[in-house]
Amino acid sequence: MRLVWFEEGGGATCAELLATVPHWFGKVEANEEYRRVADRCPTLVAMDGGQAVGFLTVVRHSPHAAELHVMAVRPELHRHGIGRTLVAAAEERLRSEGVEYLQVKTLSAAADDQPYLGTLAFYTALDFRVLEEMPDLWDADNAAVLLIKHLDLGTSGREAGGMEDTGDAGFSTEVTVAGPWRLPVQMLEEQDIGGHSSIHDGDTAASLGLDGAPIEAPTHFSQIDPLAAALWGRRWFERGCVSGHFRTMVVEGEQVQATATTTGPTSARVEAHKADGTPVLVGTASIGPDHPRSELDERLARLGDGDPGELFVVDQLRVGMRSDEREAAITRDDRNGPGYPFSLAEKLERITEPHPWYTAEGGALSPWGRAVVPMEMISVLSAKAGPAWPVRGPALGLFLDLEIRLVDGPVFVDQAYRLQHEVVGLSQSRRTESYWTRTTITDADTGRLTAVVLLHSGVFKESYAGYPKERLA
Repeated sequence: MRLVWFEEGGGATCAELLATVPHWFGKVEANEEYRRVADRCPTLVAMDGGQAVGFLTVVRHSPHAAELHVMAVRPELHRHGIGRTLVAAAEERLRSEGVEYLQVKTLSAAADDQPYLGTLAFYTALDFRVLEEMPDLWDADNAAVLLIKHLDLGTSGREAGGMEDTGDAGFSTEVTVAGPWRLPVQMLEEQDIGGHSSIHDGDTAASLGLDGAPIEAPTHFSQIDPLAAALWGRRWFERGCVSGHFRTMVVEGEQVQATATTTGPTSARVEAHKADGTPVLVGTASIGPDHPRSELDERLARLGDGDPGELFVVDQLRVGMRSDEREAAITRDDRNGPGYPFSLAEKLERITEPHPWYTAEGGALSPWGRAVVPMEMISVLSAKAGPAWPVRGPALGLFLDLEIRLVDGPVFVDQAYRLQHEVVGLSQSRRTESYWTRTTITDADTGRLTAVVLLHSGVFKESYAGYPKERLA
């Protein structure tokens, strides 16, 4: 059995499973309302093979309180531990998000309904306690009871350093978190690279035989953020690492969905795909400080010290080259240079996954009292002050791989950081020559290493006029 979180769109599964337990859910109007709520609120589904065998939907009432709004398990699988597993996984997520009180409503014992007495015993065994009898909440024949449970944040495995610290309490169940379908938007139409347009310009992309101007690759990292935050809470903004290999370009109008599947208490495989199943990116996400090997760790290790062969575009680069240290910051309203001709405010108007902590007002209420920079914009910060590597041109480039690793985060808006860049690898493929740049981001005030960005940049061989024609595949 595996568990899958759906941040939105759980209504169909809700309706399917409620239909299997008509004694508990026999009212059409009520079931339709449950379906609507499951469509817009986080829903956890237990899967056995390709079949949904149980689910629950969580509704947040405040930053500190939530409700198990609806829950059902196929009747032939009652008393198999599925309900307990669902509730435990939901509690673990809610603890990681700072929720202290969890409530659930069910039929009161006063109704003397035998199946519902079993439901009441189920919640009582999970340490829910009766808070209030509510005879008038539903109708005269269905007296309700409100139960509540205190979630001890101090015992959360994820907040205390991961489920491996909780001994046998840690589930080994593989959990998949699936985000909603999104329509990423293009923000680099006006990008200028050395006085020339980039691959994000429609006509320029067409010159390479592409179907459209690709959306900038880091955009897709934003769809990973809510999934990682669901797994690990605020620690994602402090010590999170997302490491991705980009498989297929996305153009405006194409839908993308991201998923994360746990591989351990502090790690997950991540991927994003189009509506037809075409992969957009594959990679890893994890929480430090003791990260497992990331997607780019593995790829860079495979590169090793191997000879990249004869190079004609990045031939002046050498592994170990370093830039001078330069200072930069992400502010709310300043655009980020010709390479990223938009401001944070403009990005937040179009970002696929907005968060209050990215804004000045919401940031003041964050755990750190300041606005934080979205993960995808940390890539922009890393490129804001160079480096000016001697890559021959004009030529058209693209991102092949990207990793953003927070060491002692978050990265804050309006904070000055010192950036230093180093070439750590050279390679080539049939169509591209490429180079790997590692950028350290250090807080200019405290001197602490805040984040490290690893970028694998490719340059299309055919886009460089000086590339030997006989060497083009």
